[in-house]
Parts: sequence; C-alpha cells; structure tokens
Amino acid sequence: MAHLVLIENDYGEMLDAEIYCSDFCAQTSADYRGWHGCNEISVSQPCEHCGDWVEGLDESFEGDAA
Repeated sequence: MAHLVLIENDYGEMLDAEIYCSDFCAQTSADYRGWHGCNEISVSQPCEHCGDWVEGLDESFEGDAA
C-alpha cells in the first residue's frame, strides 16, 4: 500500500501526488502534512525517497518479464 503526499496550490487544489513506500519515507517530503497511508495506486512505481518498489494494482514488479 502506498503512502501519499499531496501537492496542493494556495487554494487547496491537488496538483500532484508523491508516492512513498512508508510513512517514514513520506516524512522526508517538504510537503508532508501528516499520515496519508494505505492507498491503492494504479501502477507500480519506486518510492520517491528510497527507491523501494511500491506495488500498484497492475501487480507488476521491477524485473518481471512482460
């Protein structure tokens, strides 16, 4: 499950989201505003901080043969 850090503008509108493998890694973001974990993401991707693979609903993993 992914931990998200939402990037918002001055009006509170979400502009982007950073994906992390844990709250520990999410806390390294300058935009961290508290725990926002246990989220499903569509596509597997690396953690923004440590690079560990965060599993998405596509269930792909780095190194899997396509």
